[in-house]
Amino acid sequence: MAIPVRCDKPGQKRLEKTNDGQVEVDLMICTHPYPRVVLATQDKSLGKGARTILAHLLENKDQSKNGYRQRYFEIKEDKLSHKWFLLVSYDFPASTPSLSKERIVGVDLGISCPLYVAINNGYARLGWRQFHALAARIRAIQNQTIRRRREILRGGKTIISDDRARSGHGLKRKLLPIEKLQGRIDRAYTTINHQFSSAVIKFAKDHGAGMIQIEDLDGLKEILSGTFLGERWRYSELQQFIKYKAKENGIEVKEVNPQYTSQRCSQCGYINEQFTFNYRQEQRQKLGKPVPFTCPECKYEANADYNAARNLATLDIEQLIMRQLDKQGIKN
Repeated sequence: MAIPVRCDKPGQKRLEKTNDGQVEVDLMICTHPYPRVVLATQDKSLGKGARTILAHLLENKDQSKNGYRQRYFEIKEDKLSHKWFLLVSYDFPASTPSLSKERIVGVDLGISCPLYVAINNGYARLGWRQFHALAARIRAIQNQTIRRRREILRGGKTIISDDRARSGHGLKRKLLPIEKLQGRIDRAYTTINHQFSSAVIKFAKDHGAGMIQIEDLDGLKEILSGTFLGERWRYSELQQFIKYKAKENGIEVKEVNPQYTSQRCSQCGYINEQFTFNYRQEQRQKLGKPVPFTCPECKYEANADYNAARNLATLDIEQLIMRQLDKQGIKN
């Protein structure tokens, strides 16, 4: 059972704290002749979060836009405990964290996950848990693309076209359904790239990061074929989306050489020469799951994509890798 409450006047004083520590809620029930009801609760019975919210609402008596604003009230009865509860909806001013270029976000094109995002001053991340829905959608699109291309090329009737594109009856006519299919795929990929880039920018803003470091993909065609997104993904479009959205939010984007970022330990800096791209692929086929990164020096173990993202989030990562290569005697 829910009882609606009148909130016709935003400036009306609806919450009040009494001298004995009670918080009183003055309500006007929407029934004729509008009887007045006062609910009271002991302040000590409230949780810390509820006390903080009520304190902010009590402070902003004039309901100004610069403070917490009451929206509506609702009284509900818990059918199990037979207790009545007051639900308060409120608005509060959004706090914009100051951006610092010392806080860096690294974005790795993952093998086990479409993207892995990490920050250099903590353990916050975006990974499979946040992107699994998009990952499933990507796999569905890729599988449908393969199946429909085969149907079209076989000349059978497909859901893409009502025509029967028989073999030998004109190449242009036969390729028309494929062109339509490709247009749909391109639009779907663009939408997903927008979602990925928006998630990266939101993550950076939420953590006050003024710098995003992404991979310089020149000459990495062979490696891209082994990523989750695959060789045909529109990587340049994804990076362009990240760049222009970052610029709109005052965040700098820097491209860094990703070489050895997957082999470097993000904890101690040691480079695991064995942990190559081919090694990861072989172990994945052998074990049936992605192999974690393990540092032979400090024994640190973590998700391989997360470890790479943490390295990409490191300031001057290229110089640090070069120094470590010299230290270990590894020829670049």
